[in-house]
Amino acid sequence: MLRALESIAFVQPNLEVIIQSLWDQLIVQPQDAYSEPEKRIFIHLDYILSETMQEHVDALQEQIEQLWREGGGIIQFDYSLKTHQKRMTVYPVCLHYARRAKYLSAYGPDPEGVFGWHNYRLDRIVSAQLEIVDWRDSQVPKILKTCHTKDKLPTSAEVSDALAEAWGFNFYLPRHLLIMRFPPNFAKWYVHQSDRHATFQPIAYEKLSALIKREITDSKAKKTALDILSQRDPKDAYYRAWIRLGDINIVMRLRDWRPAGEVIAPLALRQQMQQESEAELSHYKAAESR
Repeated sequence: MLRALESIAFVQPNLEVIIQSLWDQLIVQPQDAYSEPEKRIFIHLDYILSETMQEHVDALQEQIEQLWREGGGIIQFDYSLKTHQKRMTVYPVCLHYARRAKYLSAYGPDPEGVFGWHNYRLDRIVSAQLEIVDWRDSQVPKILKTCHTKDKLPTSAEVSDALAEAWGFNFYLPRHLLIMRFPPNFAKWYVHQSDRHATFQPIAYEKLSALIKREITDSKAKKTALDILSQRDPKDAYYRAWIRLGDINIVMRLRDWRPAGEVIAPLALRQQMQQESEAELSHYKAAESR
């Protein structure tokens, strides 16, 4: 149990106190009563926040959970963007731990002013604490007031369903078909039977043309995918999935698979991988020419 607790203490820093207390109790026992086995399992996990920021994030999380226990409501906070801060007024729906940080999925105007879903990193909330806004307040968007009046506020079940529909943490982004090609040996060791998403599955080369014709509606993207496929070896390993186009988590995974993984579709993602590869290669070429 202690080993298991240690592996998740990075998510809940307060567990460290409990874990240390339990270890201390084991140590003071007589040797014949308990003998700690040699430690043979080492878990290396990264948590990107400082201790001070962890306390801030945990306090925000507790405030959100307390609000839910009391029935929910609207919150306001100042959110840090790349160039400025913005005041957000949203309906908090659920919390996630993803990409080494805690996130709040909320419904309302996003940082760009577009009404809908958005994931907010808790450590980027610069307000010391969240401000609870009354439903009757004029600052509450009319759409949220209507949802509240009609008892049709968004739920965490909607988030869960959207996450299941496509691979990508930003579940509100458009869904696109991903087709990947790998050398067979690479796929055997690094892709096959790995848990990425329920929709990420191997597919026979012979079935890809029909899939592309059926699911890709843009004529240019469809033709490009079919042309690429016709030039590839049928003996290679092919995989398909539904992804959230624009999700950084997807992009980072594809970067990890380079240079063995080739994106056949979607075209926009293939072009992004090509541009990144060319930029990376230019760094090495420039170094060699000096």
